[in-house]
Amino acid sequence: MTKITVNIRTGSEVKYSGYRVLHKVEGGWQNTPLGMPEVMPPIDAIAVDMTEAIQLMSFNLMLKGNNLITGPLWTRVHDGDRAFTNYQGFDMAGDPRANFVLRQDLSSPLPKYDKCQRVCGGSFVRGIETVTNGVPVLRCVAGIHGIDADKPMPDTQTILDNNWYIYAVSMDTPTNISHFPQGQGGPVLIPFIIRGAIEFPLQHFERWESDVLPDPLKVYNV
Repeated sequence: MTKITVNIRTGSEVKYSGYRVLHKVEGGWQNTPLGMPEVMPPIDAIAVDMTEAIQLMSFNLMLKGNNLITGPLWTRVHDGDRAFTNYQGFDMAGDPRANFVLRQDLSSPLPKYDKCQRVCGGSFVRGIETVTNGVPVLRCVAGIHGIDADKPMPDTQTILDNNWYIYAVSMDTPTNISHFPQGQGGPVLIPFIIRGAIEFPLQHFERWESDVLPDPLKVYNV
């Protein structure tokens, strides 16, 4: 496998120092079937309620990244059969959830990120390399490497400046990655939101040191 070459400035700090989530074909998470969202859950994932503040933060972030996003499109990203809200989202027969973006079913239970927070292949995140139970992991801490689910929600610019988001992508073929269809061809940004700390197998990441962010749709290692 040919490894990526990134733009490193000798003697000065690069703008983006962190980790790129590998696509499946590059050695990333192997459980993604063709034609499905290319998501990887944390080890020992937990669910997090999507409160009104979290929903509005998420919508504003998604809209900032793609001006084609509407309230109904945001809602469809979080349906109950979608990768980030499996069985805990909207449009589930007999199980309505409060939607504060569309102002619907506000007395119903909250939707949830059922495994908070999945990452997608190609996205850029930050974290700490460590070892848990003998396994090398990437540890991501709330408020440092992602949005703290238990604190007031940051504004959109703070999220963007800290790279506290991921791109929702699907794997059409092993080497053809696409944005979620709700983006109408454009990106779909998902908040990288954490309660406490989460960990991922380190083997599914590679270091990214560059003046530019990785292209989430590009397969770099061939």
